[in-house]
Amino acid sequence: MIHVAPHEALRLPMIYLAAFDATKEPRFLAAYEKFVADGLRRTAEMRREYNWWNLELVQMQISLRLCFDLDPDEGRKQTCLRLMRQVADFSLERFPEQENWILGSSQSFSQVSRRWAKNLQTFRPETLRENSSVLYEGKLYLKCLEPDEFMIPFCMVRAIGNLAVAIALCPDRELPAGFLVRFDRCMDKCDWTTHTSGGCVNYLHGAYLLRSRIFSVTNDSVPPDTLSAIPKAGHGRKQSHDTGRHSPRK
Repeated sequence: MIHVAPHEALRLPMIYLAAFDATKEPRFLAAYEKFVADGLRRTAEMRREYNWWNLELVQMQISLRLCFDLDPDEGRKQTCLRLMRQVADFSLERFPEQENWILGSSQSFSQVSRRWAKNLQTFRPETLRENSSVLYEGKLYLKCLEPDEFMIPFCMVRAIGNLAVAIALCPDRELPAGFLVRFDRCMDKCDWTTHTSGGCVNYLHGAYLLRSRIFSVTNDSVPPDTLSAIPKAGHGRKQSHDTGRHSPRK
């Protein structure tokens, strides 16, 4: 976790800082101080030309936001804020592509579930073949490949949620006019009574943060009267590319 890509560079310091915040043990703060300068330097090497995956952007932003909130050093906090603005900008640039992908899709978002009884068989050594495992940078993942009818809706929902989180976590990046309505319109594609992919978690995280930002909420929930005045996502309609990445990437 030291010689890693920019979106991973602050992860180790972040863990130590979170441990210090939770325990107040000086050894964790000392470990954070040891690694944070290099982590910030490596994070600052992110470049707009790189085709950032939504998962990379949200991972980087979460690390930056935790360090921004907890770091006792004001200079480092300002560095985190500057980098968060970059990540939010990259995410805003990526959002229209993902928005058009999900809104223009005829993909079914209902009855999406993993077939665990079948997929668990792929964890046995004798079943780890090219078509039943995930290969990433030459390393074998003990994880089964899911069918497209699961992976495509999952990637769509996860991408929209992750980008919203990466945008909303930047405390001083102004949201574009109508952004919440656009976000909710994307999520209205899903039938939330049957859609079961893990992308729901990313969506809910994004929905909460966006509403918290827009309505300046500081408690644990948005006031019901406020929520009733805005469009809701996921009304249960059964309608019907993350540029469609279905597997991990570098």
